[in-house]
Amino acid sequence: MRKKILLSSFVLLSFTTLVSGQDSEKAQATGYTSLNFGLGIPLGDFSNEYVGSASTGGSFSVNFSTPLFKSNLGLTTKIDMGVYEMSTTPFISEQKSLMNSLGYKDKLDYTFKTIGYGSYSQTNTLIGLYATMPIKKFCIDARILGGFNFTNRPESTIYFDFISWSYNETYYEKASSSSSFAYDFGLSARYNMGKRQKLCLMVSIDFVGAYGNFYFNSKRLYYDSLGFIDDAQIQKKHVAHSVSTYNMTFGVGYVFGKANK
Repeated sequence: MRKKILLSSFVLLSFTTLVSGQDSEKAQATGYTSLNFGLGIPLGDFSNEYVGSASTGGSFSVNFSTPLFKSNLGLTTKIDMGVYEMSTTPFISEQKSLMNSLGYKDKLDYTFKTIGYGSYSQTNTLIGLYATMPIKKFCIDARILGGFNFTNRPESTIYFDFISWSYNETYYEKASSSSSFAYDFGLSARYNMGKRQKLCLMVSIDFVGAYGNFYFNSKRLYYDSLGFIDDAQIQKKHVAHSVSTYNMTFGVGYVFGKANK
């Protein structure tokens, strides 16, 4: 993570040095506030089918950026939210493979059914610096931010019925949450619209990095034909894994500052 932060800081510094050499009379840096919507793509262990099992979801963010001392470098803040469905397919596939290897047949000797699962919800609160390169009505922004990540992992329930044995079991995992440090490296392209250039359209790409530590509290409930329950198999442990995402969004915003021609 240190290497990514150092590399991004170097890129931002280089970008700032480049844009600082522009003629301020020709292109004035502008600030803006925007709403952004798009895709959030889980990365690393977050998307690994046997760890986080998170699927591609939706991303929404609110951003406020303003230049400092009429320069091309400014302050930026961001609240970023995402929702990512958790898939139970890998767990079921693993259990089916085990049953098939023992000679049992799906839907004849046994069956699996997911009767309850949800989605990850994630919120990042971030603050940092951005450098902007205005080119007439266009602006290119590069940013680096740091802050906090809050991620909620949903509960899930899977029902397993042994048809030929008159026996079934339920796997249940409680919801859990995690908070950690987060960082964001991003690029945006803005187009300021209208004669006064007070509205803008923008496209953005962001890498949001964070590492969550979740408390897994799960158990299996075993039922026989008489309804006997045995919940002896209980698992409680802390599991740490990436909750990083790659976000691609489209936004609309309001522009602060003098219009460029």
